[in-house]
Amino acid sequence: MLYRKLRNTDIELSALGFGCMRLPVIDNKLDRIDYPHATRLLHYAIDNGINFVDTAYFYHAPVFGQRGQSEPFVGEALSGGWREKVYLATKMPLLHLREKGQMEAFLTEQLQRLKTDYLDFYLLHALNGELWDKMLSLGVREFLDKKVAEGKIRFPAFSFHGSADDFKRICDGYNWTYAQIQYNYMDIDFQAGYKGLQYAAAKGINVVVMEPLKGGKLAQNILPEMTSVIEAAEVKRSPAMQSPRESRSSTDARACRQGTGQLGLVRQALLEPALARGHRDRVEVATALARRDGEVVDLDDARQVLADRVPANEPHVVTF
Repeated sequence: MLYRKLRNTDIELSALGFGCMRLPVIDNKLDRIDYPHATRLLHYAIDNGINFVDTAYFYHAPVFGQRGQSEPFVGEALSGGWREKVYLATKMPLLHLREKGQMEAFLTEQLQRLKTDYLDFYLLHALNGELWDKMLSLGVREFLDKKVAEGKIRFPAFSFHGSADDFKRICDGYNWTYAQIQYNYMDIDFQAGYKGLQYAAAKGINVVVMEPLKGGKLAQNILPEMTSVIEAAEVKRSPAMQSPRESRSSTDARACRQGTGQLGLVRQALLEPALARGHRDRVEVATALARRDGEVVDLDDARQVLADRVPANEPHVVTF
């Protein structure tokens, strides 16, 4: 696994992280997480070098915007010594905030749901210009400063879904550790986009990329026009490996977060950062990954990864 140092911190994050928005569920019901299957996925990722876990208050709710089940799952799955192996991120549910005191109440509830005394990263969730103005009026900067001083939060951050101009304004408005943006080879001009990524990096703000597979759309049922471009590349990779690599390849990105509920996709995602640098002669590692528990990963893809060097200027972290 490759690791990247976050600017202005002592933290080295894995070049791939684990997002907990699209975990396996029972009977296609979002609020019924398949605990044994999802725990197996998360523990497998951690055992193979991932040390960055991302969740949120709303994830795995029956309707997005309600209290979800992802945080309680993560709290349970990280019990028994797993919490100490990872850097944990969750998000303040801004859509529910109406008054200042609710920030304290939500943080307390989230710490309890996650069965932890502190958060490595606490994000303002899905910020845009309007929400940022509301949070400023509620004193969010002072709240974050206080919780950092108390040791409840190590590093404040934000995720973003708004205009490029608002993204710059928010970057300028606080001493953020990182900004989480949607970014992939289809979304370079969407929301914050590549220009926003560059802007944040120039200010010393780390960037975490979410949706490197655009919610899975860039990994499955690919249009022929897109498939032909991927197949024409000098180095052959599956779509599931190509898009996160593109998201990481910006020299200003530090992380990328991708969600998956399939063990095979987790293994494919792990192959490149785990094996591409320093293990060029260890095809047997890819073989062992592919055959573990009877599941198969494309070995030709794995061997090609082993034969290809990762650029020295590749960015820091990808979350999935």
